Amino acid sequence: MTQTKTLTKTAARNKPRKSRYDVYRLGADPQCYVSTNSFETRLNNNILVIGGSGSGKTTGISLPMLLHSQYTNPVAIFTKRTLMMQVARYLKKARHMNVTILDISQPENSDAGYDPLKQCRNMADLRDLCRAIVYKDPSIGSTAKDPYWDESACGVLECLTEYVLRDTHGEGGMADVLELLDKFQYVPVDNQDGEMYYSDTVQGKISRWLPKLTQNTSVLGTWNTFTNLANPTARCIVSSMRTPVDSVFTADIRRFLKKEKQFEAEWLLQKNTALFICMSPVSTAHRRFATLLYSQLFRNLYELAERQDDGRLPHPVNIICDDFGTSPIQDFPDMISIMREKNISTTILLQSLSQLEHTYGSAAAVTVCNNCDRMVYLGSNDLSSADEISRRADAPLQDVLNMPLGQEYFFERGRYPVLTKSYDVFADATYKEMLKVSDAVAKEEAEQKRKDEQAAREQEEDLDDFIADLGDLLEE
Repeated sequence: MTQTKTLTKTAARNKPRKSRYDVYRLGADPQCYVSTNSFETRLNNNILVIGGSGSGKTTGISLPMLLHSQYTNPVAIFTKRTLMMQVARYLKKARHMNVTILDISQPENSDAGYDPLKQCRNMADLRDLCRAIVYKDPSIGSTAKDPYWDESACGVLECLTEYVLRDTHGEGGMADVLELLDKFQYVPVDNQDGEMYYSDTVQGKISRWLPKLTQNTSVLGTWNTFTNLANPTARCIVSSMRTPVDSVFTADIRRFLKKEKQFEAEWLLQKNTALFICMSPVSTAHRRFATLLYSQLFRNLYELAERQDDGRLPHPVNIICDDFGTSPIQDFPDMISIMREKNISTTILLQSLSQLEHTYGSAAAVTVCNNCDRMVYLGSNDLSSADEISRRADAPLQDVLNMPLGQEYFFERGRYPVLTKSYDVFADATYKEMLKVSDAVAKEEAEQKRKDEQAAREQEEDLDDFIADLGDLLEE
């Protein structure tokens, strides 16, 4: 019976699911119109886009991709709120998509919040979260000359998160950890009872209750080691922990964490679903938080795919990684190698290949490039990028460096390169339709807002009149 189940599940994994597929327009030449049917093309759907600032990565690649995603669930980061709202209104109205907007910069306008602690399924996820917060690149750990401080800070942060989860029976979140950390100060005391902390301090409470709440010997050992450190050493560890925490969880992100409705990766299992993340283009904290979100999203989608009978997500998910080279996504070079079998794809937008190498290292950068079966080069001042394209296209280096604006090289594994114009989204009928639909919806929203404000004013006036009449009656 067990063998029969195993054979049935294996057959289900190898059988392509019946579904429709999208066609992405990656250039003006029809040869650059690519199908997302990986069973037919025998290619993965990962796309690497290289182009300097202003080369058209958004308007020439990601925007047309979003507008023509009918059967793929897209995930994208926006730094331009106007563009995001135009696309969201169109997909909601014309495509009947369930679009969730995570607005980091303006939490009050966000459809939901995102709590990274509540995304942790086990201790391994918890440890990865702490590393992602403390380390700039969690894949390689500390880059400091003395890694002791970062490693110790990561261990203490893990103790605090474990304490919050146990103390709240799994209901606590990252906001609770931050509030605990705000009260956290190292105050050692020597007395005859051997207590390490004053009884009314946060540390004292944790020291008394942590052994009762968890049997995790690693956490308990780390905490006991910390509590027995000399005062200057412990203070340095606390400082090493607070500095990265405060740099990521700014005031607006803390408000974002406390939203009552929280995003779950399971939402992307539903048909016609999109996730848009809006953030400031100049905030380092927003960039690091978005990277943390992406790291957990990739991992959670992999786990969700494994729970399916065929080992694949029921609907394809395409994650558009804008400014991919600015902050490393945890374990990304390992994950990209198996995305295709999970029905996941990624579109990577870079300014240059040297940026990718600087962020991930030479070996990992090669792994990322090799796992993208399609590449679009929009032009760049980077010599290493131009040299790579020159060799791939078998074209003179000077021709690549001086390629006219608005042109691109398109590469697809198994085919010769194509030199063509970039896709003109402004001439796209779907783009023009988006503008009309978005304008109409915006007017409806503005009118509804005006009516709501008027109703609120009238209600307030009625209340004032009632209070005045009640006062007159009491005087009589």
